[in-house]
Amino acid sequence: MDLAIVIAVVVIALAFDYTNGFHDAANAIATSVSTRALTPRIALILAAVMNFVGALLGQQVAHTVSDTIVPRLPGRVARYAKRSFLAMPHTPEAIFFDNFAAIGLRRQASLLHPSYARLATPEAYAASRQYFDAPNGRSTTLDRLLYADLKTYLVELLMKQDQMSMAASIESRVPFLDHHLVEFAAALSPRMKLRGLSTKWILRESVKSILPAEILTRPKMGFPVPFAKWMRGRDGADLARGVLLDTRARQRGITDPAAVAALIDGHAAGTVEGGDALWSLLNLELWYRTFIDGEGIQTLPALAPGVQTDAPAHQAMRVSA
Repeated sequence: MDLAIVIAVVVIALAFDYTNGFHDAANAIATSVSTRALTPRIALILAAVMNFVGALLGQQVAHTVSDTIVPRLPGRVARYAKRSFLAMPHTPEAIFFDNFAAIGLRRQASLLHPSYARLATPEAYAASRQYFDAPNGRSTTLDRLLYADLKTYLVELLMKQDQMSMAASIESRVPFLDHHLVEFAAALSPRMKLRGLSTKWILRESVKSILPAEILTRPKMGFPVPFAKWMRGRDGADLARGVLLDTRARQRGITDPAAVAALIDGHAAGTVEGGDALWSLLNLELWYRTFIDGEGIQTLPALAPGVQTDAPAHQAMRVSA
């Protein structure tokens, strides 16, 4: 009911003045969301409707959605909306490749020395874009996204899975990558893969009689280490400064020391989410010391005793180049 009321308000406002009226309605909706009058799911649906209207009426309205509604959505919903078509350029480079990069192009440009920052453009994804463009003329957007994923991100994941399992003396298998199964899945229609808000639809349907509902519907779970948590607080920040802002790192001229220092401080204070960026920068510096400076395999120093992490410090902080 609340969704219908708000959409009615938007339509009435548009009828009088689609630019100013839309802006006022957007503010009202954002206020409703912030006061929990609307549920996050309804807010997302509404934002999508308004973005569609914006596409019909012009860029001004689309910018209103991006600039007014998205920043004022509640926590988790806002994070998803900022990484969706509601707030990003409608290109594969932006929505797909840059969206899932450890350090997006905008952040790369802010962290790199000016002589390298100019290279942080969508052209950096040209090799990956070739895979997106490769499928035939009958391919859907979902087909293209999945094919590009198979040829890029999956390759990286399999490399990590193989190396880490062998390092732990585990003989791992990936049965869903049997080539007959992959070929079958690739030929399925998009409706068999995505249906409404349900992903992997045909897989969920095929096993729903043998798996409990809490397994079928739980959020996707990866295998990350809590690195971002380790970098919070003084000890983690000091460790990052010791590696990323020492004399050698500064003299390389690859990063902007002031921007890196701001990232470290902001992440430690909890005002910036910089875990992935710090991980990437630390690995870059350790890689440089190992292979360019010729200093052999590098590891981060252990955090001071007493620092709270999810693993012992001597285990948690061993990050090799």
